[in-house]
Amino acid sequence: MSIGMFLWIWLAVGFLVGVKFIYVDKGLTEEKLQESIADMKAKGKNPSPAGVRMARSKDVVLTVNTLSGFYALYSHTKGLIQERKKK
Repeated sequence: MSIGMFLWIWLAVGFLVGVKFIYVDKGLTEEKLQESIADMKAKGKNPSPAGVRMARSKDVVLTVNTLSGFYALYSHTKGLIQERKKK
């Protein structure tokens, strides 16, 4: 397999994870964003206004997931497992 094929697979996996996060899981709702900000503040982290603005944009989130590829898949899966353990 050439490097070109690997890159296509990498981008396709990231794109599919991003589409699932945005449209299937509805991960960009205002409630989930506010919950995430509250969790960050509870941990002592202060979210930057620019980061919050970028997190509200579907285009930016999809682009970041696409470029992240298999790492996006790993972190999304890890988050789902942790979420199920909480319940």
